[in-house]
Amino acid sequence: MTSAESFQLYAAIATPFKKNNSVDIEAMVTHAEWLLRVGCDGLVVFGTTGEAVSLTKDERIVTLSALVQRGIPAEKLLTGTGCCAIADTIELSTRAHELGCQGVLIMPPFLFKGLTDEGLLETFRQIIQGVGKDDLNIFLYHFPALSGVSFTASLVNRLKAEFPNHINGYKDSGGDWENTRQIIASCQGVTVYSGSELPLNIVLEHGGAGCISATANTQASVIRSVITAWEDGDAGALRAAQERASANRMKLQGYPPMIAAVKASIASRTGNEGWLNIRPPLMCLSKQDADELVASLDL
Repeated sequence: MTSAESFQLYAAIATPFKKNNSVDIEAMVTHAEWLLRVGCDGLVVFGTTGEAVSLTKDERIVTLSALVQRGIPAEKLLTGTGCCAIADTIELSTRAHELGCQGVLIMPPFLFKGLTDEGLLETFRQIIQGVGKDDLNIFLYHFPALSGVSFTASLVNRLKAEFPNHINGYKDSGGDWENTRQIIASCQGVTVYSGSELPLNIVLEHGGAGCISATANTQASVIRSVITAWEDGDAGALRAAQERASANRMKLQGYPPMIAAVKASIASRTGNEGWLNIRPPLMCLSKQDADELVASLDL
């Protein structure tokens, strides 16, 4: 276990699209700046909430480069680079490293099911060798409901033993607290983040480092208040903050797909209806659902 010296909040930043379906760089930069002002320590770009699997490799490279060129600090960016083709993951990871990003978040090839630990180990061998940088900082992305791939404690320890300088983080989006607890307790040198704020107080209590959250796109300051109350040792404030953050999360999850719900909340805050755009096969919320959701949030 790595006990966190400071606790961190990352927003899994959504990706805005123009009417022609291209990435709206200006809107993304403005949103990223706002997130970093209101309580986020960093941003995960091209995660699930960022519709990464709906973006081409080249779109991700161009967008990431543009964010850094427009002044978003590269050291605050954790870049999702996992692709089904290992060569694409290598190219994306190489570019993120060249730009100075904090690290890469990798979901391994996720089309094939029933993968063995040996197959996953070989995947990371090829990625690390292909990038060829001793300081490539890798976060493992555990989201078995989406990928069908599990990063178990035993696999994480094997990866850490073989690549001690590279395997440093773990994002747990599995929704299974027992797995999170086991990774925190048994994987030395690996910093663990929950993929949701729902168990954030428990994650902090057991030595986790914080969370990487989709709903931080709209309630970053609320989630930050959970961390602040924990750091202050204020049990009453912690309970109230956690209840508020969890309630908002559950409301957003209640309007699937949650990516569309998150985008509706951003559109409401910014007044930019372009945020409602989403790439198929996902669809935006109806106006009625979007209005009901926004009215119900306690932000």
